[in-house]
Amino acid sequence: MAANWRPSTGRREMGRVVVVGSLNDDLVLRTPALPGAGETIRASEGLRTSGGKGGNQAIAARRYGADTCFVGAVGGDPISRRMQNDLAREGVDISALAVIAGAQPGTAVVTVDSLGENHIVISPGANDLVDGPFVQARLDALAPSTADVVVTGFEIPISGSMTALSRGRRAGSELILNPSPVEGFAREILQLQPIVVCNRHEATQIAGIVDAEHAARHLASLTDRDVIITLGGEGTLAILDGETHRFAASKVAVVDTTGAGDVFCGTFAAARARGYDMTCSIVSASEAASLSVTRRGAR
Repeated sequence: MAANWRPSTGRREMGRVVVVGSLNDDLVLRTPALPGAGETIRASEGLRTSGGKGGNQAIAARRYGADTCFVGAVGGDPISRRMQNDLAREGVDISALAVIAGAQPGTAVVTVDSLGENHIVISPGANDLVDGPFVQARLDALAPSTADVVVTGFEIPISGSMTALSRGRRAGSELILNPSPVEGFAREILQLQPIVVCNRHEATQIAGIVDAEHAARHLASLTDRDVIITLGGEGTLAILDGETHRFAASKVAVVDTTGAGDVFCGTFAAARARGYDMTCSIVSASEAASLSVTRRGAR
């Protein structure tokens, strides 16, 4: 691993956010409490909407003012067209979003309890087609630069995520890895030295360490880069240049935490693409995530 590698930091222009990730059709069910094993309960509300970590991050980045491109795949059905249109309506560049005839759209079932906490199960569908060769071809066309920020995660095949970071690294772009869901994690991806942005659960699972700060420090030692851990209402923990920093969360009335981490990640990426330093970028991301939990839905 080239431990002294760093992306360009002397940006004289605003860059793009390039999100390589997933789009899902979300079925959101609101319940007083989550069911136990073998238990059937009635939802108080049901809603279908566009989601997926990649799509959510791209929209958050665009809303923060960054030019944003999305790399991913959908089917040719009406649900997939709705997901495409939702991105385009927000001003996201979807020229690298492939429409695959016969492919099923990604799907997520989201249950939200009375405290706003959520549990999510996903079926990848067309997202499973976003592999290494797919990503390579589309990033070659988009031609990321030193001013750009490349963001990816694990709702697509690991080969796609690895290629996204490898191609971004060759271009000198800043790299952000949101390692979710953790079951897709492969340790070798950390050798590409991305900034890791994840929640407490993901950090402790990946590091195998229960304490969030110790887990963050372990991840920073593996990447030789900054690590950012979101802690919900407890704020944000960051290891920046080897030093621990804590950022308080805004006090808000929580309605729905679905997508809050995606809003944080997308806003953080946008702030970096606009040339903001790490502290300003984290504060901006935290404020956006706090606002997002005061309303329903991932976007």
